[in-house]
Amino acid sequence: MSRFRVDHPTRQDLRAEAGHDAVMGFFVDVMGGDRMIASYDFFHAKFNRERPLIGCLDFLVSEGFLTGDELEEALVFLQDGEPTPSDMRVAEIVMELKRAAD
Repeated sequence: MSRFRVDHPTRQDLRAEAGHDAVMGFFVDVMGGDRMIASYDFFHAKFNRERPLIGCLDFLVSEGFLTGDELEEALVFLQDGEPTPSDMRVAEIVMELKRAAD
């Protein structure tokens, strides 16, 4: 299992732990201190089985860790190389999730 931390951009009390597990696939756990307050994984009712990586990224958007516009900019940048997104942090999150699955 590979896991990494994503800090919330405006709330210091929240962080996400995201990654990939060989059995469960992509996941995100939203943590408030030592307590999990939300999670997204294979068992989530709205898990995107057709596009699990996009599903995790959409969950991070829904939890306020990034915006839909930031995600779109990052995906265009990673696909085309231009234009450079206003927040490279989001492109790094996408790449970190992709690396976790390797």
